[in-house]
Amino acid sequence: MNSNFDFSRFKKVIVYDFYQYLRRYGVVMAVLIGLPTVLVWVSSLSVLSWGGTGLSEVMNIPPDIRLSAISSCWNVAIFLAPAWLYGFMNMKKDGPQYATLPATYFEKFCSILFYTVIFTPVVYMALALLIDMLLTLLPFGGYQEFIWNFSLIEYYDFDFSNSLSEMMVKTGWIGSILSIFSSSSLMFFFSTVFKKHKVAKTCALIFALSFVIMIAMFAAIPSIVEYVEENPVFFEDYFARYIEERLMPILFYGTIICEVVQTMICYVWGYHRMKKMKF
Repeated sequence: MNSNFDFSRFKKVIVYDFYQYLRRYGVVMAVLIGLPTVLVWVSSLSVLSWGGTGLSEVMNIPPDIRLSAISSCWNVAIFLAPAWLYGFMNMKKDGPQYATLPATYFEKFCSILFYTVIFTPVVYMALALLIDMLLTLLPFGGYQEFIWNFSLIEYYDFDFSNSLSEMMVKTGWIGSILSIFSSSSLMFFFSTVFKKHKVAKTCALIFALSFVIMIAMFAAIPSIVEYVEENPVFFEDYFARYIEERLMPILFYGTIICEVVQTMICYVWGYHRMKKMKF
């Protein structure tokens, strides 16, 4: 078989993966798309009951709450997709069949990227927002404002005289896109490593790493507090300004760089493992 990228073969892989998508991830996507609405309604009814307000009273569920629920489930859908869709690649039962498909590994990898970082995020967000819009159009219920009436800038009251706030707003879309690739690449890589319980093991590994980082940060707090107490003038006149103008931008851009590096490593290494897969 020709090892060069062939668009006709790629289209066949895309079609094949689409049917596999519906079979393997269709129900999960449907549940995750409906989950924000369920969570918002359950939490709102719980708040009304706890506050002693009658449930018959009309609720007003603000757009920011609904958007937060949709965004959270959107991230979950993106994170789960690689393991749910392609976790079988290193399994003895279905892995050999996928490996022998009449297409190159690069064509298969491009299809994986399409369904995990393009198709899943776009379809999920489009359907979730469509459901939210339809519920808003109903003459009853708690969805009284369209979700696009919500302004992130007004909600967080960004001060554009602050260079950090302006930078975060202008580059926020970069962080959103990077988070898609970062979480998806991580799950894709570990789906080629773990043979069973891929999602649980990956989450456990992330939790363990986060716990170690958190402990290291807490360990450094006493030294920082002691230094600030001993040098209050230095902190007020210089250190606070240093945090805002230098440290926070360094951390912000450093996070972006780390996500880019992590994404590239996970995809390149995962692609290499995919090509060398043994069953």
